[in-house]
Amino acid sequence: MSAPSSLLAFLLFFGIYACQQRPPAKDLFPDAQTILLTGEGVTLKLPVGFVRSSPEQLMEDIPLLGGDTSFLKLVSVFFDGFGTRAQTLDLLVDTTSALRCLMITEGPHFEMNEPIGKRLNQELGDYFRKVDEADLFLDIHKIDSRLKGNDQIDFFKYKQEVVRTTHQESYYQTLYMLSIPNRSLLIIEFSIAGEDIEDYLWTIKN
Repeated sequence: MSAPSSLLAFLLFFGIYACQQRPPAKDLFPDAQTILLTGEGVTLKLPVGFVRSSPEQLMEDIPLLGGDTSFLKLVSVFFDGFGTRAQTLDLLVDTTSALRCLMITEGPHFEMNEPIGKRLNQELGDYFRKVDEADLFLDIHKIDSRLKGNDQIDFFKYKQEVVRTTHQESYYQTLYMLSIPNRSLLIIEFSIAGEDIEDYLWTIKN
């Protein structure tokens, strides 16, 4: 066997051996549960406190809503806004929090890139600025707006604090628009403590 052929055979053998010996990818959330979303078989890992809910069941799953009908109205507005996409809508509630829930819906694949991220940031900023100006008892403060991605997932995140000045109460609202192979996801998260599921988005599989 010639020297070049010997070198090629060695490299091939080493490559196969290295693949066989490569350790499995580390599970960043070994204690999390895997949720199968309604729709086209997309899965997402979330903390074990999250359970499926519905608009009719929210009062039972989130007792804090018993004295806050405005939040229920807000959820209803988002449900109505999904329209036909509500057929693939998942409503998940964190039972370990006083108020935290996710609304997730799927749609056809779309490209997510920097120009689109900039446009989304502008349009969402303009929209919520109008909402803020139209309600004297509401203050909306943007906390985060960014575009992230890897070879499988690209997502745009827009997070804000919503303050009701009449009671000096606030909650956090985070919107995610994700592009994954063959699908897209829209996620809206409400939280009273400010936490969000950004780190868990990397566990999405299609």
